[in-house]
Amino acid sequence: MDFKFQKLWLCIIATLVAGIMPAQSFSDSSSCDSYKCSCDNDPTPAGVMISHVHLKKEWMVSYRYMGMRMQGLNNGEQTDNEGNALQNYSASPDFMQMNMHMIMAMYGVADRLTLMGMLNYSTAYMKMTMQGGARHHHGMNSSGLGDTKLYALYALFKNKTTQMLVSGGISLPSGSITKRGDTGSMMYPGQRLPYSMQNGSGTYDLLPGLNLLHQHNAMYYCVQASSIIRTTTNTLDYKLGNEFNLNAWYAWQWAPSISNSVRLEGNLAGRLHGNDSSLDPYSELSANTANYGGKRILVHFGISVQTKNGCLKRSRFSLEYGMPVYQDLNGLQSTLKNSLYFTWAQKF
Repeated sequence: MDFKFQKLWLCIIATLVAGIMPAQSFSDSSSCDSYKCSCDNDPTPAGVMISHVHLKKEWMVSYRYMGMRMQGLNNGEQTDNEGNALQNYSASPDFMQMNMHMIMAMYGVADRLTLMGMLNYSTAYMKMTMQGGARHHHGMNSSGLGDTKLYALYALFKNKTTQMLVSGGISLPSGSITKRGDTGSMMYPGQRLPYSMQNGSGTYDLLPGLNLLHQHNAMYYCVQASSIIRTTTNTLDYKLGNEFNLNAWYAWQWAPSISNSVRLEGNLAGRLHGNDSSLDPYSELSANTANYGGKRILVHFGISVQTKNGCLKRSRFSLEYGMPVYQDLNGLQSTLKNSLYFTWAQKF
């Protein structure tokens, strides 16, 4: 499936770039005409954090919410069932809900250079079925600050309709990797929770990316490649897998303040290396390092509303709903069912 996965995204990139390149002019221009420029109107989907640079001395602050729900089990590409999981593990997940609240700020140092910083707070809840003659359920949860991310975005070229950006960032390990279960927990009484229930990676991670955005009248096309590169193991002697993301999205601004979007996203996540020696890998799925990483393709549908007047002038409200169309996961993992994104962004 690796070849098919790569071939799909190469076709997407080739199609979008072929449509963009003949229509554009590469003459540099920093000025923007209202409603006719990719740096004034912003139909970026709620689940996309980087699409363009800002003008010199322009600020943008935003609040973002991301929610993901997982239910059922996948073994590779196939669905699996709870009974099979309980033959090898003491517990099997029923569902998991992950939520993240993020505050982001961007500042245009120059017309081609923008700096960006992000802080987030995340929560996770997992409900599990336990082994036993009369099976019973158990829940565990965690919450706290996540890892802090700092970026620099530079426009390799930029005009009224097209921006090609290169981005570089670093993720600082401000999120905890030592969250523990409640003292009354059946699975982790006062003990360290498994990897997916922690708030951070525990490592300094590199965040390179490349982004191409083009506007043609009321239509916007964008292709974006980004990755997370883990540099070292953390203090508990493990590191999460590297990740590679590829996004291709299209937005149609069918009214001066309203646009709709469709986005195709591919994610390739590597295996978890090392292990936390305090975890029993056969207590439940998320404690076993073999059950991390894999490939997913998702489709997202979104709407954005931009305000041009009043006290919220230059604000953007975006909502996006996503669902997987393909999953090939390492080992036995919870199946991703859907995702929801909401963004409020304000320019100054």
